[in-house]
Amino acid sequence: MKKKAGRPSLGKEAKGELFAVRVNTAEAKQINGAIRGSGQGKPDWLRKALLSAAGSDKSAS
Repeated sequence: MKKKAGRPSLGKEAKGELFAVRVNTAEAKQINGAIRGSGQGKPDWLRKALLSAAGSDKSAS
């Protein structure tokens, strides 16, 4: 029998912060084009771009 019902814990590796931003249609097209061209998923691409802009691109692997 399981100890408790519900979703299992995500552990210490789970992301803890959420950033939201609104862009206009032209900016969205430009960003989405860059994401498609990179072959990465949107969250991974955005995370890398934000870290690069912040000067700590340590997860660029």
